[in-house]
Amino acid sequence: MPLIRVGPKAVEVKLQGFSSVLTWLATLIPYAEALEDAYANGIIPEDEIVFPTDVIKFTDKGLAFSLDPTRKIVDRLWQYVHEGQILRFPAILHVTHSRYSAGGVVTFALAFVREGTLLGIGGCLAGNLLPIPEHDVSDALALVELERQISQYVKGTLSPLPPSAIITKMRKYDWEEKWSFDEGDSVHPTISFRHQPRET
Repeated sequence: MPLIRVGPKAVEVKLQGFSSVLTWLATLIPYAEALEDAYANGIIPEDEIVFPTDVIKFTDKGLAFSLDPTRKIVDRLWQYVHEGQILRFPAILHVTHSRYSAGGVVTFALAFVREGTLLGIGGCLAGNLLPIPEHDVSDALALVELERQISQYVKGTLSPLPPSAIITKMRKYDWEEKWSFDEGDSVHPTISFRHQPRET
């Protein structure tokens, strides 16, 4: 099993079916190794991208992605949309966070409600031999946090944040030179990406 460097959230955050994010990653490693063998032996074509979280389990209730706990979260987020608890499906943004010693990726998951915005944040270090891409790990952390906040908001125990507070939280990460923020006159922030053309 490869050595993986993790932060406290990897041990503290629970995912559906797994006691922690670290347990989830450890469970995925043998599947990733089996997929590597399948690629090496030509069982899976080189141009076909498959991750352990794509493994399907057949149950009496139909197909199940038992190795991808975020799929259940996504289903519940859509349910919040259908019930009118959030205005639309959350926006998921990925950014590179250079302040990690080895580099890494950060996911922002934003849910917009009538009174403001809820924000889940997750991060993942680069340089580890992970069984899935770094952004899938940061997505899981951000979505778990966002779902917790939405649940509290629906129960009336958490107030959404105004644009200024959302922008302050997002600007803590060292990537703002590529993004622009506008508090505007709305209860939601406006976030845009300034494209930087590649040097030729």
